[in-house]
Amino acid sequence: MKQDPDSAWIIKYCHATGWLSADEEREGWGILHRTAEETLQILINVVILFTVLTAAYVAISYFEFKEYTVSDCVDYAKGLCSLIEDELNAEHIDDYIEKGFDYLGYTDIRSRLGKLRDAYPDIVYLYVYHVHSE
Repeated sequence: MKQDPDSAWIIKYCHATGWLSADEEREGWGILHRTAEETLQILINVVILFTVLTAAYVAISYFEFKEYTVSDCVDYAKGLCSLIEDELNAEHIDDYIEKGFDYLGYTDIRSRLGKLRDAYPDIVYLYVYHVHSE
């Protein structure tokens, strides 16, 4: 098959080394002409880049996970406190504390709070406190 003389320049300038000019080809800039030192330097730069990107990803993931975990635990604790609050009558807390078992309804409240404590394994102890502003 004969070559067209007008397209001979394509074969002359486009070959396996890529998009390099003829001057770059003569100077040995092609991928096939890289020295071991140049290849090693490129490899080291790529490894450093991926290491930095991985460290950034891990750091961002850690802080996001920590923030999510803390907010999740706070929401869970608030929900449990709300459940317990619904079981108690705040006006009778002083009577619960002062009279104990002698107070009418104390055993019923103690039983319901015990059931809540048993239903949620995260509750280890359940106390009723009355905080005074003094």
